Amino acid sequence: MRRDRATRRGRGRQVPVEEELRAAVAAFRRNNMYAAEDACHRVLQRDRANVDALRLLAQIMEVHERFDAAASYYRKCLAARPREASLLVALARLSLRAGRTEDALDELDRALALKPDDAVARVDKAFVYDRMGRYADARALLEGLTAPPDLQPYIALCRCTVAHNDGQYELALALADAYVHDEAVPANTRVGLAFLRGQAFDKLGDPERAMESWRLGNRLMQRPFDPPSYRRHIDELIAFFSENMMEALPRSSIESETPVFIAGLPRSGTTLTEQIIDAHPRGFGAGELKDLEHVRNELPERLAGAEPYPRGLCRLTPARADELAEAHLARLAELSGGAARVVDKALENPRLLGMIALLFPRARVIHCRRDPVDNGLSIYMNRFNPAKHPYATDLRHIGFVCRQADRLMEHWRRVLDLPILQVQYEELIGDPEPMTRRIIEFCRLEWDEACLRFHESRRAVMTPSYHQVSRPIYQSAVERWRTYEAHLAPLLEALAEDA
Repeated sequence: MRRDRATRRGRGRQVPVEEELRAAVAAFRRNNMYAAEDACHRVLQRDRANVDALRLLAQIMEVHERFDAAASYYRKCLAARPREASLLVALARLSLRAGRTEDALDELDRALALKPDDAVARVDKAFVYDRMGRYADARALLEGLTAPPDLQPYIALCRCTVAHNDGQYELALALADAYVHDEAVPANTRVGLAFLRGQAFDKLGDPERAMESWRLGNRLMQRPFDPPSYRRHIDELIAFFSENMMEALPRSSIESETPVFIAGLPRSGTTLTEQIIDAHPRGFGAGELKDLEHVRNELPERLAGAEPYPRGLCRLTPARADELAEAHLARLAELSGGAARVVDKALENPRLLGMIALLFPRARVIHCRRDPVDNGLSIYMNRFNPAKHPYATDLRHIGFVCRQADRLMEHWRRVLDLPILQVQYEELIGDPEPMTRRIIEFCRLEWDEACLRFHESRRAVMTPSYHQVSRPIYQSAVERWRTYEAHLAPLLEALAEDA
């Protein structure tokens, strides 16, 4: 590390690079990502190849879910330290999150070539094999693996994941039970084991212990959630995006029909719908893109002097709307290789539809909906990022958010001039072909039988639904809630309340 010093503007004090780095790390640990990022950039102004600052910036970008930026920073680290295996492991995890399983395997193989005894790289490679359905290969990697005691729970999580996804539920339970109640084990690992344990008990027909496991996993993840604040946010969107405002706000002149936006709650059939369109030769599933979420968050910077979203859109001009739309379309073309229809199923889409209508006046919206009790239970029994979905760990809060989601979508149907197709989950899986044909026709694509064979796609899906959409449609999730009815009073009560 260079020992040069620099002067911070303001007080004129010379600040060593080491002090700036300590400040960045301290801010990161306090979850003050913006202060951490600023400190890192101050370091890089004086030392462009400072690996510690670049690595921390990559971690900050991961927190912000800016995975392309994170990968770019890790590559800069690798340029300075090409033989550091941990950087390749970090890159592989980003590749896996983006669904690039072959890239992840390549990066992990390079890490293992540099450090053959790297147990973390071997376990991560086993996770990639699991995602690809190569369970025997995953198990072979883990056999005879020696690792320090603090890594054993992580290895158990990987073994448990492979066993569960390969249908070995009793083995998955045995592996989970070894660590899930051990408070010395990192909470993140215990959470993963708890959810796998619950799903294994569900498969084995033991709802009592399944629910007990999901309660544990959700309790370990719990974050504060304020229903009144959430309701006020929905109120603000509905009040701002009135019929009069939608008529007054400028729109882009972009007439592309490429973007297709799926709007729906988690576990409502969004991934299944995306997979159907992706199976079409002219369709592409882009997954849960964060690009428009970043546009929303950065409105004050992108539109000089603008207020935060949604009021900041008052400063939008037709020319700026064109620029934003063209930049996004270029991103879609890069991702899809120029597909005719590119599907974005970001979970933020329902709250972004007002802005989407301004940027893409020829876009199409598919609203995925599911029986709210089944939907609520499915959210509770699957693991979601609590920073993004703090409501998902509490049944009453889930029911509340379901009602708010319905209220917001009802509003969009009234005020938007975008075509919106509602896809009811139960209707889609009960008789797939008619609804599948409607989806493809709605996207203005010619019919292709491949859309009924979506499960044959080798595309990597990076949501909790990835195993469901890799096999033919099944109906066991319909009215699953009746098995758990005795435990669902908070959810049922919240769904019965006025929104």
